Amino acid sequence: MTESPPSPTNLEQIFAAHRAPDREVQEADRALQRGVVCLAVAAVWIFQFLTGRPVHADAWFIFVVALLLPMISLVYGRYVLAHPGWGRSFVYAFLVVDPLVLVGLLIQDPETFAFLNPFLLVTVVRVGIRYGVSTFYLSWLVTLCASALLASSAFWRHQTELAFAFLLMLLCLPLFFSSLIRRIHNV
Repeated sequence: MTESPPSPTNLEQIFAAHRAPDREVQEADRALQRGVVCLAVAAVWIFQFLTGRPVHADAWFIFVVALLLPMISLVYGRYVLAHPGWGRSFVYAFLVVDPLVLVGLLIQDPETFAFLNPFLLVTVVRVGIRYGVSTFYLSWLVTLCASALLASSAFWRHQTELAFAFLLMLLCLPLFFSSLIRRIHNV
């Protein structure tokens, strides 16, 4: 007998971020953080442009990070606080988008933002602390899969020690933090 694929109700049981008791406050906080980080990145790019230094990111990526994502985050953060219970699917969309954007930043402009790789790891761990170990694994797997694209960047191929240190830290996240996240959520 073959098993059927998980239904949406089974997936909702696995990933419980949408059922967190203070989800609206958590998501508003995450939206604010996302917006601040994106605006800080945009400010660095503007400073580089104004001082005649090259900006290494593609124009579409600059548009997404500097304009689109902060605007969506601001609207989402305000709306989710004003309408409790709304935006369940956006929780998971941002759980996937946040690590993708940060890994994209490491690929698009590593000369400027390679130092953000620990911030990416902290972002993954914070998701687990906020929403539980299954959601931590979702964010971690997205980050791990996206990090395979670092091999497409000449910077990361040249800076092998930095790349291996980042990947080793990423691979060890579940080993170091999953039991801590479980304990936090069992309290």
